[in-house]
Amino acid sequence: MRALKAEEGKGIYLCGGGRLAASLAPEIDELVVKRSPITIGAGIPMFASPVPLQQWRLTDSHTIDIGVTFGTYRRAG
Repeated sequence: MRALKAEEGKGIYLCGGGRLAASLAPEIDELVVKRSPITIGAGIPMFASPVPLQQWRLTDSHTIDIGVTFGTYRRAG
């Protein structure tokens, strides 16, 4: 993952996959969190196993007309 991040080009995008996200947690620089105004049971965890404590800084937020909100967070510090 570190070698890929060091290459020229666009960033790496991981969508879904709580197990993979947990294994790559130290390499994640940005989170895009989508919130929908519905309830669907227990949901899917963002990280499937415990990850180290990390603080994040909100860098962008927008809501589309159906009420779905996207929050973009960058790793703090």
